[in-house]
Amino acid sequence: MTTFLDPGHVLRTLALLSLAGCSIENPAFMFETVSSTTSTNVTTTDTAPTTTVSTLPSGSTGPAPDSSTTADATSDATTLGESTSDIPAEPPCAEVILLEGLVPVIDDAFFISGSTNNNTECSLVDNPLAGPCFDRNFGNNHFLQFGKLNEMEVMYAVRFDVNMLAENNHIDHFKLIMTGYDLAMNADQPTLQVGLINQQWSAGNQSGGMAMNGDSSYANPDVGGPEKSWTGGDGPRGASDNPSNMIIDPPMGQHFPIMSEDIFYLDGDIVQQLSEHGLVVSYPDGTPNGAFGPMLKALGSDPKFDPKLEVYGCALP
Repeated sequence: MTTFLDPGHVLRTLALLSLAGCSIENPAFMFETVSSTTSTNVTTTDTAPTTTVSTLPSGSTGPAPDSSTTADATSDATTLGESTSDIPAEPPCAEVILLEGLVPVIDDAFFISGSTNNNTECSLVDNPLAGPCFDRNFGNNHFLQFGKLNEMEVMYAVRFDVNMLAENNHIDHFKLIMTGYDLAMNADQPTLQVGLINQQWSAGNQSGGMAMNGDSSYANPDVGGPEKSWTGGDGPRGASDNPSNMIIDPPMGQHFPIMSEDIFYLDGDIVQQLSEHGLVVSYPDGTPNGAFGPMLKALGSDPKFDPKLEVYGCALP
């Protein structure tokens, strides 16, 4: 049985060790286990018709155009094209408003890269698990300490159900809001970021166990499924695009909000992006070892701490 330590005690100990100039070889990450959730995938296909327009009238019996006629026609077509493109498109929304701030969460999971003791252990507080972290599933962990020590780095991925919302509205942008806990404050606190994942993955239902069929891990987005590896070779962070910063408000107590900047998604299928591929929260690539961040609350910790997606846009005409 894994022994869980008080999160605040661990962070205060780490902070004191850091200030004293000590080298930490076996970092502690906090876990909790409760019931799991079931993932749902939605697949949509968009097709656009292709239209070819002839510049000559059908059945024309007139003489063949000479070079000057051809040049004039080309010039006219170019001028027409330029004048059409100069006409500004109508904005989708005359006024962008908050459409929904309580979008249902489909599922989520944590991911840990690296390991300790030469890839022989995955440290869980004072009870390390045998084997590396990158092959383990953390789909049933409801909070986890963000940090990067000894090449162990935490990432978090989440998906939201926006099907009904997207059917009746134009979505202009959205914000991800997480809940942090027990932040280790220091002068060089690195910034968290959120990116748009570009492939499917399975959340899984384990709390640090080796990833099995239907699970995911830092090394594999869907064990036993068609997705054999993450694009980019760096877990869900490597398989993401267009990162935005996560803003950490000064803590007013033990829990505090962590909100992303506005995330604009202008191309592609918004349902596929948010409901199938989802979002990833991580440190920026290249963050140095020694980073101590907040403990991040996930789905199942407490309903009031569940991840939230604020969606902005307008109703379709």
